[in-house]
Amino acid sequence: MPPANAFLKNIAPQGNFVASRQTASKSSGRYEASSIDFISSFYAVLNRWRSETAFESDPDSITAHPSFAALVEHADIVCPLIIQDLRMAPSNLVWVLDDAFPNETTYSPSDVGDFVAMSNGWIAWAEMNGRTL
Repeated sequence: MPPANAFLKNIAPQGNFVASRQTASKSSGRYEASSIDFISSFYAVLNRWRSETAFESDPDSITAHPSFAALVEHADIVCPLIIQDLRMAPSNLVWVLDDAFPNETTYSPSDVGDFVAMSNGWIAWAEMNGRTL
């Protein structure tokens, strides 16, 4: 017997199925999304982008990642979460806001490349425009 089957046999011997039990919950059988789901999804995409580009140094490669595109696409909705993240640790996450809001000028051209200055510019913009938590 392969090892995996032996493991499963030890956990749940064949033929011993437990009948489903009634619960106190009254479910309509339909799932309704919550804000927690959306926040979890945002952080899953953000963490994927960060982990899969962690050793990249080329900005074009970093911004070509599919998770970056997803962040940009939903930046209008997740802007407060992005701002909260930038407050904790200035990062290249400012590039998401740069691409999502191309008509906004939140920092001077001399600040390009300085993630602290760029983050502070976006944080100030967000506070002035009611886009914070």
